[in-house]
Amino acid sequence: MEDIIKKNGMIKKWLGEHHFFNIIDSSDSYFIRADGYKNRMVIAIKGEQEINEKEILEFAARNHRQAWIADIKNDEEIEWINL
Repeated sequence: MEDIIKKNGMIKKWLGEHHFFNIIDSSDSYFIRADGYKNRMVIAIKGEQEINEKEILEFAARNHRQAWIADIKNDEEIEWINL
């Protein structure tokens, strides 16, 4: 769990640096919603739990958001996967 909290913090920092706002994470820290000036995102953080891409896409469609998976490669690199 400590690992996912660290990853969550890295993504929140990246979102803030790229002018996203209304950044809200889920209770288990595996998902983040964020609004930008031109887009709205739902982000699943790749970690120990399996990611159900279909469920994420359905949530994103219902809430008019883009769906992304964030894969943290190291302390400085985030690989973004668009669903």
